[in-house]
Amino acid sequence: MTVRARPASRVWWRDLHAVTGLVAGAGLFFLAITGLPWSVWWGQQIRALSNEAGLGQPRALWAGKAVSAVPMKDRLTQAGWTMEDAPMPVSQPADAPAIGLDRALAILDGLGMPRGYEVALPEGPTGIYAAAIYPRDVDRQRLISLDQYTGVPLVDVAFGDLGSVGQAIQYGIGLHKGEYWGRLNQLAMLAFCLATILLSVTAAVMWWKRRPAGGLGVPPWPRDRRIAATVTALVLGLGALFPLTGLAILTMIGLDLGIQALRRQARRPAAA
Repeated sequence: MTVRARPASRVWWRDLHAVTGLVAGAGLFFLAITGLPWSVWWGQQIRALSNEAGLGQPRALWAGKAVSAVPMKDRLTQAGWTMEDAPMPVSQPADAPAIGLDRALAILDGLGMPRGYEVALPEGPTGIYAAAIYPRDVDRQRLISLDQYTGVPLVDVAFGDLGSVGQAIQYGIGLHKGEYWGRLNQLAMLAFCLATILLSVTAAVMWWKRRPAGGLGVPPWPRDRRIAATVTALVLGLGALFPLTGLAILTMIGLDLGIQALRRQARRPAAA
């Protein structure tokens, strides 16, 4: 696995393109897969399926508890990917006054809530004190909800309480964002991004070196229909898996068809 010849040769650029793609392919695939849960549609589907299978949110912690229709993400910014759409529990209205923020913070500290957490104050008679932290070290993630009148923990979720899929995705998100392993993680992600740019540059240079005079050098349609069918299936699959990629492909197809139509129009003889 080497790069032959010199930069002046097309072989050098071809080998550089191939070697870069081979080495960086696994990393780019990892970035794509770990970024998928952040997408609007796929993220919702993956979260829903993992929760349904008991591999995401620890629903047993909500068993027998009254909950609201308000998801955690509406009140907390650090709920985490797995827990962001979990329902917020509710306080049972009482004649006693609320415990107050100072008492709530003391209870949270006593429960071992890591420093730097955020707190959402109760809204209305059934509101709760909700606290969450989503640090760089996801193992320290924690989410606690307190009854506003008694201070009793209603839900207490640590990272270890999450299902295997939820944990794996949040580990992947941390690696994707360069939050694990310090500078090494960030440099690795940077290398994969630079590799993507390098692949684009080498592809453009190879095309420039092989383009025919007076043309773009567009490859002809393959004679073997199986090749065309395979490529079409791959493109359709990628477009479905990554909606923005599919939109970009459709945009390019539309531009290509539009340019061809304009060229045909220009070639027609003018009407007498």
